[in-house]
Amino acid sequence: MKVRVQLFAIFREVVGREEVELDGAEELTVGHLWEQLVSDHPDLGGYEHSIQFAVNHDFVSRDMLLKPEDEVAFLPPVSGG
Repeated sequence: MKVRVQLFAIFREVVGREEVELDGAEELTVGHLWEQLVSDHPDLGGYEHSIQFAVNHDFVSRDMLLKPEDEVAFLPPVSGG
């Protein structure tokens, strides 16, 4: 299954793109997708506990099961002033 992933802020800088398309198994969760991206880009690993996930513009947990053509967003922590 192919899933489009949107990357923001530091995630976009580390990967070098604002969007990637990842392939996964039939039973793919958001967490599995994140693990695949970290495997390809180990510098993302330090954000494991502060990331937020969204699927089709709704916040979800890492165990959300994905469907074909879902749009996933990985949102890094932000700070305000």
